[in-house]
Amino acid sequence: MSADDPQADPLYRAEDSLGDVGPRLARWADVETFVERVVSDRAWVERGPWIPLEVRVVRRSRSARYAAATIGTDAIHIPDGQWRPLVVLHELAHLAAPGEEPHGPRFAGIELALVRSVLGFEVYGALRRAFDEAEVRYDPKLAVS
Repeated sequence: MSADDPQADPLYRAEDSLGDVGPRLARWADVETFVERVVSDRAWVERGPWIPLEVRVVRRSRSARYAAATIGTDAIHIPDGQWRPLVVLHELAHLAAPGEEPHGPRFAGIELALVRSVLGFEVYGALRRAFDEAEVRYDPKLAVS
């Protein structure tokens, strides 16, 4: 656990406990279409004036160990083999919650809101329960907007 990111490990464990949820993203084109759908949705656009309206999706090799978001370039980097909706939404949440503890309460609240608007209430409820069980702090006002 990192001192500047104390929620990273419990948050990742909570996400992993859900397994594969959401639509199947079998091809790279499916990943790109999924991102386009999310960033053109009202729930994304109305999040705030800092929200990027165009997000570049970068395909990483299978040997890449993690997905990432780069806030300055409004890009998310998704490795082959990690084309899961929850991974993509996690990285998009980083773009929507810049400037604080990387996986802090603001980030977790925004991730929950994205999951609710994109994957539905059932997946949202499962992730929220997993966050609660793992003691992941989230901003409840952001988690439902």
